[in-house]
Amino acid sequence: MKRKLMRIISFILAVLMLSTVTACKNGNDTSVPSEETLGVEILDGSEVSQGGTTSGEDKTGENVTSGDKIIDQSSKGAKVVNNCYVTGYPVAKKKVDINIMMFDDLNGADPHKRALAQFINQKFNVELKFQTIQVAQVSEKVTLAFASGQTPDIFWGMGHLGDISALSSYVKAGKIYSYDDYKSYAPNIYKMFAEHKDAQYLCTSEDGKIYSVPLYREDTDLYTDLFYINKTWLKKLGLKMPKTIGDLTNVLRKFKNDDPNGNGKQDEIPMVFVDEMPVSWYGFFGMSTYDYTTRTKDNKIKMAYTTNEFKNAISVLSDYYAEGLLYNYEMRNMNATKAKSLMDASVKTVGVISGVFNGGYSGLMSAETYLNHYSLMPIIDATGKGEQVPAYMDREMVWPCWGIIPKSCKYPEIAVRLMDYFYSLEGSAVGNYGPYGKNTYWNYNSKGQPVLNNNGTSPRDFWLGHAIPRYISTELQSKNFFKNDAKSNNQNTAKANALFNTEFESIYGKLKPRLTYNAPKTAAEKKKLNDSVSSNLTNVRVEWMYDFIYGVKNINSEWSTYINEVSRLGATAAQEVQQAADTRMQNWLKKNK
Repeated sequence: MKRKLMRIISFILAVLMLSTVTACKNGNDTSVPSEETLGVEILDGSEVSQGGTTSGEDKTGENVTSGDKIIDQSSKGAKVVNNCYVTGYPVAKKKVDINIMMFDDLNGADPHKRALAQFINQKFNVELKFQTIQVAQVSEKVTLAFASGQTPDIFWGMGHLGDISALSSYVKAGKIYSYDDYKSYAPNIYKMFAEHKDAQYLCTSEDGKIYSVPLYREDTDLYTDLFYINKTWLKKLGLKMPKTIGDLTNVLRKFKNDDPNGNGKQDEIPMVFVDEMPVSWYGFFGMSTYDYTTRTKDNKIKMAYTTNEFKNAISVLSDYYAEGLLYNYEMRNMNATKAKSLMDASVKTVGVISGVFNGGYSGLMSAETYLNHYSLMPIIDATGKGEQVPAYMDREMVWPCWGIIPKSCKYPEIAVRLMDYFYSLEGSAVGNYGPYGKNTYWNYNSKGQPVLNNNGTSPRDFWLGHAIPRYISTELQSKNFFKNDAKSNNQNTAKANALFNTEFESIYGKLKPRLTYNAPKTAAEKKKLNDSVSSNLTNVRVEWMYDFIYGVKNINSEWSTYINEVSRLGATAAQEVQQAADTRMQNWLKKNK
């Protein structure tokens, strides 16, 4: 499906290429790198306030840190274990190469030329050697790499292997380092685990140890498929912002029949969806789902497409389609390019629009169109109970298997410290926005505060994409993280972004999604899925859904036939497995609060 493909392309992994790889090795350069490397000009630590952070070694040898800003930490005089400074920076006493397999999130660009790789060289005294592969190769290449013994020093972005049980055979064979054995080198990772027990559970293997670190996200970009409504038309027709499904139906009828664009033609499109069914539509009916697994209010796991909420949501769309309120012509083929041309046309023809986009309006319309004609639409209550249920990309929140260190790495202490950096606030900022520096996207000011350089650069000019294991916290994503405002040459863009942030916060700021997780499955449960769930299930249920919407099939008279068909293809078995896995996870979370 398009949604699953977009997920994969947008930021999911791939790992491992079967080729000759050398393990961590000593290089000829034994010196600490200079303050300026390959054009990445780093702010000297002496310019930063020294009051924020300290680091040292306690009597047990464990790494002790205070705070997340680590620019001013020096490894001078620190204990050295296996060429690794226990605290401070640089990390490697003698320079080493570390080979990393990761999925290509740079559209083919050379990761070695990115400033972030150069920054690691400079700050850590570590040279990163990358090999990238495509998402579709992950399972095959990982299997071949372990089987051949040609593993890298670190795997980045292996989440599409599935849950942590995908590593079981390698764990049992003793081919992967446990982070627990190097806990003193990973204070930020274990701080994150302590604060987010769901991440800890999803990264814990059957033997109770942790062999991978996650990509953990809690940012607001995980709210998906937002709806936008034409505020110009609302004002012209004297209509209020819809709050209920009855309100929305009335607004769409007015948009269709009352010529709100004033051109004397009935060319208005009351509502249009882009690429696929927006899952936020189901939220209007009381059901939060992203990957069509949903958690009910009584904490049960259901396959969303078998619920009464799903039936109600599709039934309303069927009525809308029959009445001409939902785009009738190419609903499943309305791509973003076509939609954007409609939205930005001089004569507006779209009333309500949603699509498989997150992170703002820009995928659907220009800043000028959003600023002057559209508003973010509130979550509609179609339950009659005053509910507001958002759609949240649950499975994008925690990706285990994102950072793994095979036993082929000769310097696991250095590898763990490298990984741990990206779970500090500073390291996560470096992973998200590229390295700090005078010529990059952001820097520290003289007070040690992160500030935007406002030099016309973009984070994408410097980062390595989403392949890096890291902790994307709400603190990092907050509007107060950078202590200055972003400047824009386009005032409309600046105003539109500010408007969107205000509208988004007012609608989603205090909402708590009902999360679902890709909880680890037992061997027996995986066998049940393999034996009982047809590879054709997704295609069949999607075709039924659109047949219901288009009126090819009658949702009331043929609903039971549909349920029997998807159950026969494995929906019931999938729900039973998901429920069993979730129950174990919830029980563990209760015991380990």
